[in-house]
Amino acid sequence: MITTKITSESKITIKAPPEEVYKYLKHLKYYYLWNSSLRYLSYEGPLKKGISYDSENIIFNKNVIKAHNIVTAIEPNKKIETENKLGMIKI
Repeated sequence: MITTKITSESKITIKAPPEEVYKYLKHLKYYYLWNSSLRYLSYEGPLKKGISYDSENIIFNKNVIKAHNIVTAIEPNKKIETENKLGMIKI
């Protein structure tokens, strides 16, 4: 069986210093503030390379999306990279 790895990248522009934005992205406890579909995180601590956590989102009040996420790279104030089997969910 052949498996293929597919990657996707999402970029947005926020009018704030990288340090200010990164403060909210590097710690999962803040994800509820900016992700209104998020209903559950199995871990709510700071992100570090190698950490894994489960998440659950509810889209349009009926579609439950569960994922197992693994942090694969961190560059302070620049990038947080995660992997899961579902891929990026755009809302």
